[in-house]
Amino acid sequence: MIIAPFDRIVSIGKSGIFVPLDHYSAASQGGVDITSGSVKTTRQPFHAALHNRCSLNLSGMIGRTCGGEVPSMKTSAFVRSLDWNSLKEGDCLTAAQSRQVDAFAIETLGVGSLILMEHAARSAVEWLLQHAGCRGRTAPAEAPEKADLPPTFWILCGRGNNGGDGFAMARLLLVTGHSVRVFATHPQEEMSPDAQANASILQTLGIPLESIASFLNEAATLQPSDWIIDALLGTGQTRPLTGELAEVVTAINDSSAQVLAIDLPTGFPADHGPAAEDECCVIAHATITFVSPKQGFLNPLAHRFLGETHIASIGLPHDQLLAAVRGRE
Repeated sequence: MIIAPFDRIVSIGKSGIFVPLDHYSAASQGGVDITSGSVKTTRQPFHAALHNRCSLNLSGMIGRTCGGEVPSMKTSAFVRSLDWNSLKEGDCLTAAQSRQVDAFAIETLGVGSLILMEHAARSAVEWLLQHAGCRGRTAPAEAPEKADLPPTFWILCGRGNNGGDGFAMARLLLVTGHSVRVFATHPQEEMSPDAQANASILQTLGIPLESIASFLNEAATLQPSDWIIDALLGTGQTRPLTGELAEVVTAINDSSAQVLAIDLPTGFPADHGPAAEDECCVIAHATITFVSPKQGFLNPLAHRFLGETHIASIGLPHDQLLAAVRGRE
């Protein structure tokens, strides 16, 4: 596995958003300016725009996976495993409460929504990099060597903030030298502002946003070492899946790749969980959900779709977030 490691990652201004400094020479032809959730080309050359910005050396962030030595992040203190045996209703948030958590962080604490998205994406990537190459579906008997291939991360992004998490994850995976492909359900002008901002950063860095049709055409080529990142729909999904999204779910579940769901598997109702074992829903190997378990996790069928489940921080004290939300009710 040959990787061109990054010497540094750079936080642009006060945005808290990290980009790979050395990955794309094309970025030196125009600048990256991140202000108020937007990305635009500046007149400064890239190196000048980044001059004197906060940089972080990636040496010491090298980890070893089963696939060999690859750039990785240090063990995260911001992700904990869900204890299914002790899960109770008081631990869980409804979809509405999850939105209230974000609103409290943004409106009361003054934490920018892009910062919350960056924390969520980084927590998920840190967990992922500790597991990529060390787990997964069994390789086909006729091609056992395919289990040892270096992973490629196929990131499926919706138009909302769940998709924004996926775009941010793609960038952070680039920072650590991994191969990514990014598939978007909608054009940028139809995305939420924060999803649009993170998608714009990727495009400024030279990463194309491929169509969902391309994913459907190529899903059968995924290998057991590859990962699908399901960032299509989060707690905002309220209706059964139909049409192209239903096709995507089927393609994900039929693939040989490992599947990580972000916040919730696509098709999983946040408040009540799946109604049947054959629900049109992504069956994930693992789910990274943010702040707290969701109410639907109490459904007896939930574990079938969620897989190994972990709770990730968005960079704010968990107990205070929950207390603030429940104090509003």
